[in-house]
Amino acid sequence: MKFLGTLIQDLFKSRRRNPFYKRCCLSVIAVKLLVIFFVLLVVDYNTDTSVPRQLLNKLYLGKWYELRTLSDLGKGTVTSCGGKFTTYASNFAFAQDIVINKCFGYGELGESCEGLTTDDSSSLKPGYFSIRCGTDSPLKRVTFEHGLGQSTNHLNQWLSVLKVTNQLPPTVIHQPGFTIAIMRYEYVNLYHSLTDVYNAFLLLTFLKKDPRNTHVLLIDDHPDGSLYPMWGKLFSTVAKINQISTYTAYGEMAWNTVGYNSPLYFFNTYLPHIPLLEEFRQFFLSGHQIKHNEHKPKCGALNILFIWRHDYVAHPNNPTGMINRKIANEDELVNAVKVANPKYQVKGVQLDANTMEDQLRDVASADIMIGMHGAGLTHALFLPKTSGLIELFPNYWHAGNPKSHLGNTHFMGIANWRGLHYEQWENKISNLELKNFKTKVPPEIIISNVDKISRKICNSIGQ
Repeated sequence: MKFLGTLIQDLFKSRRRNPFYKRCCLSVIAVKLLVIFFVLLVVDYNTDTSVPRQLLNKLYLGKWYELRTLSDLGKGTVTSCGGKFTTYASNFAFAQDIVINKCFGYGELGESCEGLTTDDSSSLKPGYFSIRCGTDSPLKRVTFEHGLGQSTNHLNQWLSVLKVTNQLPPTVIHQPGFTIAIMRYEYVNLYHSLTDVYNAFLLLTFLKKDPRNTHVLLIDDHPDGSLYPMWGKLFSTVAKINQISTYTAYGEMAWNTVGYNSPLYFFNTYLPHIPLLEEFRQFFLSGHQIKHNEHKPKCGALNILFIWRHDYVAHPNNPTGMINRKIANEDELVNAVKVANPKYQVKGVQLDANTMEDQLRDVASADIMIGMHGAGLTHALFLPKTSGLIELFPNYWHAGNPKSHLGNTHFMGIANWRGLHYEQWENKISNLELKNFKTKVPPEIIISNVDKISRKICNSIGQ
């Protein structure tokens, strides 16, 4: 850079009048600038400091990029209201003695109260949240960062309706202990639901709270959904906003980071690592009574788990239950792996047709998990540390790029963060795409990738 600066200075010095010299200087400067641009554009994701900060800001990564250890969550704190309200890194908040008044909400988020009227023009109105602050310690307003690819953050609305008051409303019910308030978005999607759970786990760990004494309050108007029971398995209690009293005071409440702003959501590995993934695995498995360190791989007798995607009704917006990215020749693939590896235990299952406990039991004992790109592969979070993942893509759903980490790299990112072995296959032959979004996967592709990961597993454990 000093050399480049010297050239620019010399170029404009009066004693440098030679046109040939000027052309040479301009050429060298152009080459240098191209090299700098190329380095900034094609960054090595494994280098913590390589990603330009300006690019990260445009991608809404914000403070998460600076997250190296759990204590870094405490950066950028803003405390007000006599210490009763604190925001952290513009991503989440912690409050003491905060009250929810459902008279200032509508639909599932509120209720009709005498003397007050609500309409559907806004989901929440000022006073939905209230907090008592001293006159000498006003509430400071901040702006919570948007999630990746999002234009809003519901925490900004929550903060806008947080009203400072000097007295509690009548007939208030007190909820002791620590509560995490969460707004679910894609509530029946395992991947998006686990971004909420992982965020909550980071919060309670950072704030040194025990999940066995932590309550969860879901502030949204979604129905329960198939994943609702998992909240009760992981935390002391779970309640939906329509289940609480009109006036409820919380001794301690955290506003959870929005799911789209979870470190898990930055699967394109702009984040070279994210914290406490192994501790999160232990937390999630233990909450479902699954031992987290029981499975040990045995070379020559590995456990292979195929995950099938079948049509099913999981969301009211998809009443037909039709889904895409399905495998046409499931039995053929299972039999092919069995024939190629007679001592392997090979199993195929539609995980979402089972209880979460049964899903985790299968995953926690799998050495290689195989499946089409889809939310079910989020279970890579719960594979044993020595395991591998084989991700499949039809020709209409492009795979992520292993080098640039752009595209559909959700589960490649999880595999990289956890140190799992990873292989992928994307169909390039149109004749293999059949009716009803089914893809015929060549058995030799599966056998080859199973063999690759088997060798890596056995090498890693010294067998």
